Amino acid sequence: MLIHRTGSQDLEGRLAAVDALPHLRSFAGGLRRDYTAVLNGLSLPYPSGAVEG
Repeated sequence: MLIHRTGSQDLEGRLAAVDALPHLRSFAGGLRRDYTAVLNGLSLPYPSGAVEG
């Protein structure tokens, strides 16, 4: 997902798989709370470094 920017195709399926693992369920919940930002970061070619520093 990181290299090929396939977040829009792969993210939801990966999060569903992580939900099955109790020790990672909280991590997946955190990603879902900011789902739009995570999806954009894994899908769009634009860097966000300038706004995160």
